[in-house]
Amino acid sequence: MNGWDPIGVTDDPERPSDEYECLIGPLLRRLEVGAGADEVSAFLAHELEYHFGLDPEPLQTTAFAERLAQWYAGRWPDSEAQPASE
Repeated sequence: MNGWDPIGVTDDPERPSDEYECLIGPLLRRLEVGAGADEVSAFLAHELEYHFGLDPEPLQTTAFAERLAQWYAGRWPDSEAQPASE
């Protein structure tokens, strides 16, 4: 999340910020139960718009969701998570 930094608050991606803690649990839970990039992207777009008050369109939620799904499937290959291409 800090590497993506959609609200522009992280100066150093290696030093985590707590700005995105509200997203971590729900994102991991979605990935854990097999949510694909489309569902993750929709969740991110909703949160960016309604929680953070941002226009999600220029923040490339789909590209980030695909990276997240691939990352999760690579880290926990026995989970129900599906790579972005499926």
